[in-house]
Amino acid sequence: PFVVSLTVAVVSGPLPSCFSATRMRAMLPVACASFWAAFIRCGALEECPADFARYVSPRSGVSQDTLEAMSLVSADIERSVDVAMRLDFAYYDNFVNLIVSVPKSVVTGAVLDTFTLTPNQGGLFSSSMKAISFIPRVLHNNTDPQFASIALNRSALEQDPWWNNEVKTDLYTQWRSELFGVSHYGLTEVSDGARVERSEVQEYFPVHYIYPLQGNVPAVGFDLASSAVRKNAIQTAERNLGKVVTGRIRAVQSTYEQYGFLMFYPLFNNPSDLARFYSPQRVANDETTKPFTSALVSAVYVVQDLLGKILSSTLRFAGRAGSWTLVLVFQKLGYPGLDPDAPNQWEYMAGFSDMINSSNETLMAEFNADWKNNREKDLNIVGHKMDCATQHVDDSGSEWKLVIAVDFGCQNGEYLIEEGEPGKRLSRCGVCSPGLFCSGQASQSIPEVNKGFFSQLEDGEYMVYECRPATACPGGVLTGKQCAGSREGFLCSECPDGSFATEDGCERCGSERLAAMVFSALLGMLLVVLFSLGALGKSGMQNPLSLTSSLAVGQLVAFLQVLASFGKTDMKWGFPTSAVLELLGLLSLDLSVLRFECAGIREPQAQYLMVMCIPLVAICLLVITYRVCRSVVPHLTNTAGLFNGVGQIMSLMFITLVLAVLSPFQCFVHPNGRRSLVAHPEILCGIDPAHTVMVTGACIIAVVYLGGFMCLVLYATWSYPNAIVKGNVSFLARYRFLLIRWKPDVYWFSMVLVVRNFCIATVPMVIPNEHGSVIAFLLIGAVSIPLGAKLRFLPWRNGALNGLNIVLDAVLLMLVVAGSLTIHGPAIGSSLSILLLVAISLGLASAGGFAVAKLYQMKFRKKTFSGFISHHKASSACSARFIKLVLSRLVGGNVFLDVDNLLDLSTLFDAVRDSSILLVLLSRETFRRPWIVGEVVCAHTSSVQMHAVALSGGSLDAEEVHLARLSAMELATEDQGKQLMPFSVGKEEVAEAVDALFKKPVLLFCLSSKVKVNESISSLHLAVTGSGTLQNAVFATLRKSFSEDHLKPEAEGEAVIIADRSDTEALAAASVIKLLLQELTQKSFLLDLEGSSAALERHMLKDSQPMVILQISSGTWSSANQLKTIAWISNMFQRPLVMPVLLDDVVVPSQKDFETFTQSGGQVSQLKQIFRRIAIRISVSFAPQTILQASVSRLVKAIDGMAAESRSTSSVAIALPQTGSLMDENEAANEAKASWVSLDWLPAVETYKECLQSSSTASARLA
Repeated sequence: PFVVSLTVAVVSGPLPSCFSATRMRAMLPVACASFWAAFIRCGALEECPADFARYVSPRSGVSQDTLEAMSLVSADIERSVDVAMRLDFAYYDNFVNLIVSVPKSVVTGAVLDTFTLTPNQGGLFSSSMKAISFIPRVLHNNTDPQFASIALNRSALEQDPWWNNEVKTDLYTQWRSELFGVSHYGLTEVSDGARVERSEVQEYFPVHYIYPLQGNVPAVGFDLASSAVRKNAIQTAERNLGKVVTGRIRAVQSTYEQYGFLMFYPLFNNPSDLARFYSPQRVANDETTKPFTSALVSAVYVVQDLLGKILSSTLRFAGRAGSWTLVLVFQKLGYPGLDPDAPNQWEYMAGFSDMINSSNETLMAEFNADWKNNREKDLNIVGHKMDCATQHVDDSGSEWKLVIAVDFGCQNGEYLIEEGEPGKRLSRCGVCSPGLFCSGQASQSIPEVNKGFFSQLEDGEYMVYECRPATACPGGVLTGKQCAGSREGFLCSECPDGSFATEDGCERCGSERLAAMVFSALLGMLLVVLFSLGALGKSGMQNPLSLTSSLAVGQLVAFLQVLASFGKTDMKWGFPTSAVLELLGLLSLDLSVLRFECAGIREPQAQYLMVMCIPLVAICLLVITYRVCRSVVPHLTNTAGLFNGVGQIMSLMFITLVLAVLSPFQCFVHPNGRRSLVAHPEILCGIDPAHTVMVTGACIIAVVYLGGFMCLVLYATWSYPNAIVKGNVSFLARYRFLLIRWKPDVYWFSMVLVVRNFCIATVPMVIPNEHGSVIAFLLIGAVSIPLGAKLRFLPWRNGALNGLNIVLDAVLLMLVVAGSLTIHGPAIGSSLSILLLVAISLGLASAGGFAVAKLYQMKFRKKTFSGFISHHKASSACSARFIKLVLSRLVGGNVFLDVDNLLDLSTLFDAVRDSSILLVLLSRETFRRPWIVGEVVCAHTSSVQMHAVALSGGSLDAEEVHLARLSAMELATEDQGKQLMPFSVGKEEVAEAVDALFKKPVLLFCLSSKVKVNESISSLHLAVTGSGTLQNAVFATLRKSFSEDHLKPEAEGEAVIIADRSDTEALAAASVIKLLLQELTQKSFLLDLEGSSAALERHMLKDSQPMVILQISSGTWSSANQLKTIAWISNMFQRPLVMPVLLDDVVVPSQKDFETFTQSGGQVSQLKQIFRRIAIRISVSFAPQTILQASVSRLVKAIDGMAAESRSTSSVAIALPQTGSLMDENEAANEAKASWVSLDWLPAVETYKECLQSSSTASARLA
């Protein structure tokens, strides 16, 4: 700028003749040298001394790039200051050079004006100095005291036509007149802060010429030597022969508190040329030791003016909110001060900051006065970063210390709370809470709210809250509207009267909303009533398909409720699983969809109370339904059924009830640390009085509802064994909702299930969501531990329910494990979320399909068993077997017989329910057997057709029926009857069922004659089919099998079966064997039912070696008829072909049996001959049908073998140990008995043959 100004002055003229163009151009190299010297830095950034950097605050969150950028800013500031000082000082040096380079006579006002005018005024002045002045040295030389003629007292060389300038003279005289009342020229000084006339002294350094005069008029005539500070500087300049700055001064030109300094440059008289000034240091080899100071060139600098302009564009750092940059200038003189013994101190000179408007004189005055008076002595400069630089300002070694302090302000993610004060206090920034957008830039005065969040100013800080739903808060500027649509209030949760909140605003209530509420209430009441009708039944013996289906539905409902509980956690399920779990939130009785606001119920406390009344309303409806049922059909229900119904409601909806009751405890965390209710976000947990009311109510309701039900379950579980021992049927009926689902030996599993459900529902409601790891751990345990117990004990009443429950629990475990992975990680991806949804769908489909399949079977499937034969095994097992054979052939279906079909006693009653008819074979012990009584009760309660079957051949009279009824009722109260307690079978149920059994005629089933057999088959067919038509092929075949002419001589038969005709069981067993033999061989076998010797003789005599199957039963050796028949055969035929068949556990004859046979007319030797053949054991009573058929097959093989041996005399003999003969002694008979009993149903006659042919006595005994 100096070069440009000088060039403009040269080319634009006019100049005095001594300043020719040639001479001015000759000065350009000097000016250029000064200009380029300004860019040669003598200072650089350095670490601040401890005197300055007393406190530097650390700042976290500032990136390395920002720190490097700040270092560049500091360097730029230091360089700018250095350039500004050098440019201004270069102008000062050039001004001195001008005066030195021309004769004194040329140094006139006009010349100086030319040099000090600004370029646009035609001059060369381009400095920021306050003023530049020419100060002659004046000696008093006995002039008048008032110095009126001081101008005349100067030498001719010092005469200045400046006073001939009327404008300047007028300004000066006006100022003098205002201050002193006189207008003549005179010297002044400062005394006690006021300007006074200068007192007489030896010499003066008055301000003679000063530019610019505007604002500097008071300085004209001021004696610089009157100030000790200025005089000390002048003397130092004289000694050092160079320029010197003064200490801190407040310039007389300053209108407010600002500081600067004077720079003096001494001009000496040239001894060799008095017409010129000269500067000794500029003369080579100068030998002058004490040159006479003739004048001074003084520059007045105000540091604020010197550096203000150039720093104004470099102070602000990166545009950060709350950031400030402070530049402080301190000066220390390089020469002794007024007190030579006192070290020089750093003096505050000026300060610059982007936070202070430098054009505001009041602010700047306060700022400067504060640093000068209060902080200079004890510097405590604060900043996040501080740099220093040292500048040399004169030839005496005086220095400036440039202190650059920075407050980085707010960074990304922060907002400004309170602006700091440069160098004194750092700005206070708040961390931008989640939900706010904070750029940290100065352009963003306040944070912006993100979508889904709400913020308001509380105690000077912005408190951020999360909105639920997120669409209610669209976000935006804090001071603007933050709610969607017509929503308003805290968290945008309120809507105007007559409207309700929607996802994106408010919607007016219409009549359809009230209609929906009424319809929902009526629908819920209808469902409760329908549920009550099914829950109020008296007995636990219901249709197995219906029971299984209802239990499957219960598992499905519990599964859905657990999913709803999972949805209460903060696990990030991802779409679409999250949408499904959100929909299932309705199962937690979240009835907000009903829009209670449209009914005038806006307070959350009232809404919560209404939800809590729902279980009470359901129970009241159940009671009303019970009363109606009792008045209409009193026999269908009782108080135990009512109790069971209430229990079923509580058990079915237990998880839902826990979720609803504990909803006041489930709070979510806002970004500001406060909590809100999930159900009602506008209620702050622990702060709002409404929350206190809801928590208090929840505690009371939890004790009543949840605690009461869990105590009830615990009581039932604890009392169950005692109730069984005491035969307390009413207890079992009341708690049927707990006990009917489990096997009797794992009755306690209800408590396990209730605790599991309570934990699953309580964990996400009570434990804060920020403890997600704890929630996940507890939920995994609550699912996996009961699952392990289910795998171990298989507690459900049948295998299908166990399998279904395990599948559902496995899906839940898979779901919660997958969700736990999102606690500290990202949300579940869409692919995995779809897989989880598929797993949930499979679980729902399994439970729903299972329940529907069972209902379909119950309504449309044909029952599994055409009949169910209930009998006392010891007295009627063979009859039951024969009836099953007959019945299965009559109706063509499967008939249940325990020995064939019963695999698990727990499914016995299910088989009764799954049968078309129940046949109860009557005997003395029938109603002394608990399971028979239970079967009768089950058939009665399940509406299965029942018939009693009398095996004695005669009908039962009223007394016998009454005795049977009493016997059954007594059984219900005895120890044996307690086995039926888990099925709620008591005296009332037994009496009612037995009465129903005997209301129908008793079927007679007798095998004592051919006629009675056919009549029995006919009556059985009629009872089972309900048809009087007996003309079918199966019946004809059965009738022919037992026709009355089958023992006539012309009758053809493979063999005759001889049995004990006095024993019904023996005849039934023989009939079974006869039917099976005929089916296997497709040949006829004859059964002697009549016991007629003549008929038997006529039939057998037609064959020289008749084939006989001798059935030995438990009554054979005491049956006179059968022994007589055997004796006749043994006496009649020398070698009869007799195949002995032993029934069940019957043994070969003993010595006593031989004696009985002899008394009947038989010969022992012949009987022994009969039993030399290996007997075939057939268990009709105890063997399943497959084994029975196998035994009959062996009999067929034996018969075929015996027929083949009829032409040979050889036979297989049983060699008994020690005697060598058969059954000569009791010992041999007992050993044989032990051998036969141990064999049971072992097959293969060949095995016996091998043992007998090749073994010793011991081996034979073993065989």
